[in-house]
Amino acid sequence: MTTRAKVIYDSHECYPEDLQNKEWLPRYLRIPIAKIYKFIEDFGARKFDMVVAATPYIYKRFEGVAKKIITVNNYPRLQEFGSESDTNPGIKRDGVCYVGAISEIRGILPFLDSLTNVEPAVKVYVAGSFATEHIKKMVFAHPNWARVEFSGQVNRVEIRNIYKKSFAGIVNFLRAPNHEFSQPNKLFEYMAAGIPVVASDFQLWKDIIELTSCGITVRPDSATEIANAINKLYADKKLFESMGQAGREAVVDKYSWEREGVVLVDAYKELTAF
Repeated sequence: MTTRAKVIYDSHECYPEDLQNKEWLPRYLRIPIAKIYKFIEDFGARKFDMVVAATPYIYKRFEGVAKKIITVNNYPRLQEFGSESDTNPGIKRDGVCYVGAISEIRGILPFLDSLTNVEPAVKVYVAGSFATEHIKKMVFAHPNWARVEFSGQVNRVEIRNIYKKSFAGIVNFLRAPNHEFSQPNKLFEYMAAGIPVVASDFQLWKDIIELTSCGITVRPDSATEIANAINKLYADKKLFESMGQAGREAVVDKYSWEREGVVLVDAYKELTAF
């Protein structure tokens, strides 16, 4: 039986590339599985009524394959991060935070290494789940793990509380094809929360950060550069306040779900018009 239902595929990752870096997959299986996934995804995309790509890079992945593609960036919801007053001077921000999936490819080890040279007074907040038992054991055995206040997997309210205590947010993904052209939601969440970012120096990320003056880019595998960036922000209150405010304003002006949601709704309306 056929119906008039519309089928939409929402793609948040470039999965054929992403699968090649999954730590839970045996290395010898990553490329074969990625190729199989691409074949299946291409087959489906030709049949779907629309593909919704979370980044311009994913949009390009489906060009010439999908019937219709739109880009709807996965930006944060402004209303989730309170009012602009939350980013104003007066709030005690005494720590640096690493929030999200905890894995080697997302830079947890260089971040922990950096803490050796980070000012002792700086608190360290980590929240998220471990990608594998192997990385969990490595992290727990790290000499700087004792310095970390670990929350595990937390809800959105608890995440916001961590953000309110932080003067810097870390997003130091290591180099991988799926990372260098990604737009991690965490980057924009930090900005929305008024936190300066310490982020990987991928060209796409540098363009965003330098344009908005919202943080510092570093080589993601360099513990020294990460530590220097954290210490610089900790030592200069005016700097981290101005960068935090600049990031918040950039989200208000451009990088919010409130704006992207309109694009998605309009596409749905066009697709379902008879």
